[in-house]
Amino acid sequence: MSELFAPILLFGIAILWFSLPLVPTIVEVRKRSGARPLVVDRANEGEIRHFANAFKALLESNFQQPTLRQCIDQRIDLQGKFSDGTPYRVIGPSADSFLTATRSSRSIPELLVFSGAMVIPAGLQFVYGIYAAEDIDCGSETLIRSLHGARNVRLGARTVVLRWIHVDNELVAEAGCVLYGRVSAEQSMRIGAGVEFERLHAPRIVFGKAEIAAPVTVAANTPLRLAQLNATRMAGNCYAIEADLDVPPDTLIRGDFVVRGVVRVGRGSRVEGSIKSNRDMWIEDGAVIEGSVISGKDLDMGSACRIRGPAVATGEMRIHTGCQIGGETYPTTATAPHILVDPGVLVFGTVWARENGRVGGEIAR
Repeated sequence: MSELFAPILLFGIAILWFSLPLVPTIVEVRKRSGARPLVVDRANEGEIRHFANAFKALLESNFQQPTLRQCIDQRIDLQGKFSDGTPYRVIGPSADSFLTATRSSRSIPELLVFSGAMVIPAGLQFVYGIYAAEDIDCGSETLIRSLHGARNVRLGARTVVLRWIHVDNELVAEAGCVLYGRVSAEQSMRIGAGVEFERLHAPRIVFGKAEIAAPVTVAANTPLRLAQLNATRMAGNCYAIEADLDVPPDTLIRGDFVVRGVVRVGRGSRVEGSIKSNRDMWIEDGAVIEGSVISGKDLDMGSACRIRGPAVATGEMRIHTGCQIGGETYPTTATAPHILVDPGVLVFGTVWARENGRVGGEIAR
């Protein structure tokens, strides 16, 4: 009996050892917890103002007596720490003394609330957030963790925003700024040359000078030839094209098109519908797309183009001077991993560079 015990014991240990990796699977099969839906926090889903709203709520919850509104309206100077230990300072009449103190130290180790209009000296570093109740003008080469401006905000040249910025009126970002995270404005936004960005949102976004980005009148009197395309009807007004699509200049096509190959829309042509391409897409100068444009690779939009619907690319998106995306009454989205925008572009809605975006120059990949 003892001669059989050792092999049986060894065999049992081997079975137990090789069964250990299966224990989590067996438990999951018995409990079936994976069948329940995952808990998802919807507060941050697609809401461009999420961080600004959370920041404002943090301030209001920590200012009880006096309240945040009282501090601002009564221009109260206040200093202390929030419940989580974050140091803060409310700056009202003491603005001059605050500015004097910044001459000896570039780093500001407090969350700041400015109750009045403020002009920030160049080169300061704000390691906590900023709430500005009035206009705030940040000097060049300022480093800002996050900022909520209740009026207008100007970022001087080469300012860096590390997390997010939201402005209730207009935001101006001068040349060479770097804007990480979400950048939003309730009214309008002007983005200077050389600015690097990730996600921009405003009813009106002007890249470069406003006069350059003013809508260019596309010649309405040019006669357009209605094109006959070799396409297969899929459903309704939607067609499939198995090869490339080359729309000649000054041509009109009607319908929504799904193209397997490359798409080129000629100069001054009009598409009364949307186009989706599995490969690259070029939209030449003065062309008008009344729907959306979706490129499976790179997307190039020429000067004075008009794109009414969303513009999407899985590669690089290039938007040239005079191009307009969306409109006053129909804001939309331009999104791609890499976006290069010339000065003189006008967008209504959102520009989302999922990896990097830049105004002018080249994109570093």
